[in-house]
Amino acid sequence: MLLPVRGLVQTLPRAWRDFLAELVNHSPQVGTLPAPGTQEEVAAHGTASPDGSAALVLIGGPPDLEALADVISLLPLLALACAREQALEIARAQAAVARQAAADARGLAEALDVSRRALQLEVRTREDFLAVTAHDLKNPLGVIKGIGQLLRRQLDRPTGLAPERLRAGLDTIESAVNQLVSQVDELLDVARLQMGQPLDLQRTSVDLVALVRQVVAGYQGGTERHDVRVETAEERLVGEWDARRLARVIGNLLGNAVKYSPEGGAIAVEILREAGTDGDQAILRLRDQGIGIPAADLPRLFQRFRRAQNVIGRIPGAGIGLAASRQLVEQHDGTVEVESTEGVGSTFTVRLPLRVQDPPVQETRAVNLSPGHSP
Repeated sequence: MLLPVRGLVQTLPRAWRDFLAELVNHSPQVGTLPAPGTQEEVAAHGTASPDGSAALVLIGGPPDLEALADVISLLPLLALACAREQALEIARAQAAVARQAAADARGLAEALDVSRRALQLEVRTREDFLAVTAHDLKNPLGVIKGIGQLLRRQLDRPTGLAPERLRAGLDTIESAVNQLVSQVDELLDVARLQMGQPLDLQRTSVDLVALVRQVVAGYQGGTERHDVRVETAEERLVGEWDARRLARVIGNLLGNAVKYSPEGGAIAVEILREAGTDGDQAILRLRDQGIGIPAADLPRLFQRFRRAQNVIGRIPGAGIGLAASRQLVEQHDGTVEVESTEGVGSTFTVRLPLRVQDPPVQETRAVNLSPGHSP
């Protein structure tokens, strides 16, 4: 057998390594070696190329001297062929490593690019959140400042300030303060939920039908292009919920339906009772005919600071309203889901457990939720 000495010696049994080492220094060599595949000792006749790069080892009986001389004369060429084959194998291995390294580099570059774009989007969304929040907080403050200046000017007039004007101005200031308090409370809820702190829900007996009608009335009065309808066969649907926070969820979903239907259209708010394995549930379903949500954005829609790609840069928003709404619903042991087709519209479904069965009639208190001011 023809053996390339360089790079192969260390892979051979010890007896072969010793034989080849002696052969390279003193050629030819005669001895015994364990036959390949067995441990039987057989006669071995070896000779090496002049440069020691290859060795010819004949196993078995004594070689034919004439044939051996011919092979020995060809040994430098055979050694060169072995060296070339080794070089080719090394080159192939290096090429495979280079191809894999290039593929890994491309994959890493693509991953870094995705991460960079995601980070840029998150930063931009957070900046939008701060801008929208600052704008919403400034609105009621501007109203308070404007009414205060107006009352001061009227008070400085010789005729003084009529009691009815003072009363109307104070009512406006009180409404603006309530709006501001509601926004601050929502931001505090978002902060608590983000830190993993449960909310201290103020559960009372709440009629969902009356609460929805109250919120819808506020939004319907603020839009002329949308037809907001309440659809229900239930006169009353009472459960133990936090009325203020539940109104915020309804207002958030309804506000999104209005905002993301810029061309107007019908918005249906459906309320029904549904039997479940763990008791009856209140179902609140909002359907709009707006721009819809791309399918790729649906799995991440309820994550904080996530907005659909078809609204970024077109319609302002903070990216926290749906995340906060989902967490508020889950705090009530409920669920919220979405179905949407881009260009057709969206349907949001809220399920809330009914823990009480029609308690004594209790009027749902009015809840302050000004349209368009929910982050």
